[in-house]
Amino acid sequence: MASPSPFSIDELLSQRLALLRALADSLEQAQAALVTTTPEKLDQQTSRQRELCRLLCALTIGFPQTQPRDHSGLADDLQETARRVRDLNRKYAVLLRRQRRTVDIFCRVLASSGTTYPAPKLVSRPDLKATKSKV
Repeated sequence: MASPSPFSIDELLSQRLALLRALADSLEQAQAALVTTTPEKLDQQTSRQRELCRLLCALTIGFPQTQPRDHSGLADDLQETARRVRDLNRKYAVLLRRQRRTVDIFCRVLASSGTTYPAPKLVSRPDLKATKSKV
């Protein structure tokens, strides 16, 4: 098996770095918007993240496992960005779990409040009808 040329390794590393940075940005945007956004916008961010992960996986195929020493600066950037993505992903997962618990609490309250607070009954007042007819 022939090893990839240094130019193609640089190009692959740069593409990988750009995809990881885009993924990190998407995770940050999703975290910031989690409280104030609509479900549709969260779905858009999730779809974008899924697509970026798919592109990263596709880029990894045929990528050498060890990187030559002359790419250490780019490799360091990659490791730092991958660490950032991992940390952002953990924080986002925690936020989603908290939101899920809050939604579950509200759902339980709504489900049990039907028996606690019955619908008000319409009270008819015969004396009110008699007053209106005299006018």
